[in-house]
Amino acid sequence: MADIPLAVDIAVLGLAFTRLYDDLLDEVGGPDLERRLGELVEHGRFTPVSDAERLLDRMYRELEGRLGRRRDDPLYAAAAAAHRFQVRSRDQRDPATPHATLAAISAGKGRYGTLTVFALVRPDLSARERTLVMDIGETLQMLDDYADRDSDRRAGIRTLATEGRLGLADVARRLRHLRPRLAAHYGRGSVREFTGVCFLAMCVCFLDRRLPGLGARLPVKSSHPDPGPVLAGEAGEATPVGDDRGHATTSA
Repeated sequence: MADIPLAVDIAVLGLAFTRLYDDLLDEVGGPDLERRLGELVEHGRFTPVSDAERLLDRMYRELEGRLGRRRDDPLYAAAAAAHRFQVRSRDQRDPATPHATLAAISAGKGRYGTLTVFALVRPDLSARERTLVMDIGETLQMLDDYADRDSDRRAGIRTLATEGRLGLADVARRLRHLRPRLAAHYGRGSVREFTGVCFLAMCVCFLDRRLPGLGARLPVKSSHPDPGPVLAGEAGEATPVGDDRGHATTSA
């Protein structure tokens, strides 16, 4: 959509780093690791204490060397903010966490996580583009939360989706409202392809819930095992209908 040439080495290193970072937080966790990872992404300081952490540190150094960015590049601030929201996500397991906080955590993870990925491939992002990318990230995090709602419930993770306060119609509506702003910046043709893929993914979610297993045989499949429902046609021409939980979905 942004017409940026794919830097394969940066993409592989960045995604591999993110995968290992997530696994360490999920499988090891704890305040000490969270603090040390925060020092790494924010200041580049890190003392590994395991083979996995040494690999993470090596990937970070290699990525940083290939990027050659100044420390005031938006990438570093975005990564630091994404880490802070990732740490806050532990509150999603607390039954006492209010809904406003759950919404803020999901929004922050989506906004700054997506900004970090985008900033890997676009140096010196303008303020306008940063805002657009963050709005994309929040929208996709809403989709992610709804797709994961059943598995999150089983794991004791609370989101607005698990609380019954987020439907995929909300995602579709937000994406439709975001599209004109994206088109004004990136061009209608590029944005049409991007939003088309998003709506196609929602169609697959719809079919996968109603016809289990079918979604796995379709060409676009969410990486999450239990997505939720929405069926959307051309953006801007959808008609609300009720789904089986009382949320509004969209039908072409």
